[in-house]
Amino acid sequence: MSVSRPLCLVLLWLCVSVTAQEEDTTCAVAIMAEQLLSTPEAYPEFCRQHAAQPRAELRAEVQGRLQAIRAASQDALASFFAAQPEAEIKDWLYLINAVHIHLPRSSLPLLEARPEVDRVFRFKPGRQSFFRSCGEQSPAEAGRQNPDLGPIDGGGFDPEAVEIPWNLEDIGAARVWKELGLTGEGVVVGLMDQAWCLSNPDLREAVWRNPDEIAGNGLDDDGNGYCDDLFGYNFAANTPVVHTPEASHGLMCGGIIAGRGRSGLVTGVAPQSQLMSLTVLGRGGAGFFSAFEYALENGADIVSMSFMQRRNPEQRALWRLVCEQLSCAGVLLAGGAGNFARKAELPEQIWTPKDVPCVLAVAGVNREQRRPAYSSMGPVSWGDVPGYSDHPLPEGLQKPDFSAFCEGFPIQTPSGPDRRANKRGNSFAGPHAVGIAALMLEAAPDLKPWQIQAILAETARDLFAEGWDGESGWGLLDAHAAVQAALEGAVGE
Repeated sequence: MSVSRPLCLVLLWLCVSVTAQEEDTTCAVAIMAEQLLSTPEAYPEFCRQHAAQPRAELRAEVQGRLQAIRAASQDALASFFAAQPEAEIKDWLYLINAVHIHLPRSSLPLLEARPEVDRVFRFKPGRQSFFRSCGEQSPAEAGRQNPDLGPIDGGGFDPEAVEIPWNLEDIGAARVWKELGLTGEGVVVGLMDQAWCLSNPDLREAVWRNPDEIAGNGLDDDGNGYCDDLFGYNFAANTPVVHTPEASHGLMCGGIIAGRGRSGLVTGVAPQSQLMSLTVLGRGGAGFFSAFEYALENGADIVSMSFMQRRNPEQRALWRLVCEQLSCAGVLLAGGAGNFARKAELPEQIWTPKDVPCVLAVAGVNREQRRPAYSSMGPVSWGDVPGYSDHPLPEGLQKPDFSAFCEGFPIQTPSGPDRRANKRGNSFAGPHAVGIAALMLEAAPDLKPWQIQAILAETARDLFAEGWDGESGWGLLDAHAAVQAALEGAVGE
């Protein structure tokens, strides 16, 4: 049996400073000084203050506060941009108060000197990765279309009528379906990954649909800035096409979250959850922060992130800020802890964004509940990151958070499940945690991300040591115990 190499996608930061000899106009991302969270202590304090607030109410409140902060910065910089007629604002996000702008090189020092601006990142045009791409589509991308999925009747889910693979039994998902009657129904997961096969028979019903968008008319029907975004958006290629007929990493991860079993074999931990397509992987990766904001605006409860980026101190700080502000708005972030144990020394094995405290970093184990040699270990350190400088070594930050299965079970292909079980990697551990969180949110919709993180840690089963260890985190995830705790209201701050 052939075994593929680990499938945790790794992106290289493509930030290249523009020199005076290269171009008259450059691309810049300016991060504003005013943000919702201004210090390392702000996020845990926010969690304490809002522990009892309903999640939907908190989401609306935080979104409003973020938008007000952006508006204040826009007003303060209006005169600056008015005096720069050659400057072109491409986008201005509120989730992280930042503007993507093309402007003359000579104007950059003026922008950097503004008191409203904290820092400016310079990029070659088309090479920034925070905002959606501004580049032209390739001929292959331009020729693709989303499929017509037609009406979705749902059809329900009967765990007694499908074959259940060992990983869903051993992690406790099958017990949740059978004993508690919970399947993730009503929970929306943002699949931040590659394009994937929307017409897959086990996932076709799981595809999230934008209720206010009309497909294929070339219009932005709901006024959200994205035309024809019926199923989500491709931020890397700046197109609404999020489908590919080919096998892809996104399809495999989505199948672990929401595969419904229409083929007779269920592959999803939360088989009645929905998948919102947030395509960011392609051309080296782009649009990560735009995708986060889209997920917030369109009702995603969780974002699955089975990718990593190299650890760059300044950009780690941005990722932590945007992840913590999204968590404040009630959106949980999770993904595999990485496949770098044989390639990197501690504390460099768990890369961004899984090294962020509020992001669930899920290590991998095999069917025998042993750690594969490639599975990344912790802890990680934030001691050298500007603006944070917390969690210094030797203790560091306890990552990974917990473990799930990463190899040896059926994986989805465009035509249905592949039973050969020959794929492996911590990209597949992360979606198990995402699926369990979806089950928990169906059970207790007001759970906040930090409460889900705490419950999963408290209910995990010890593997290699009592309590937390650097190989397995707090242990193997237990879906039934976690969902039962959510139902019983065992939430803490």
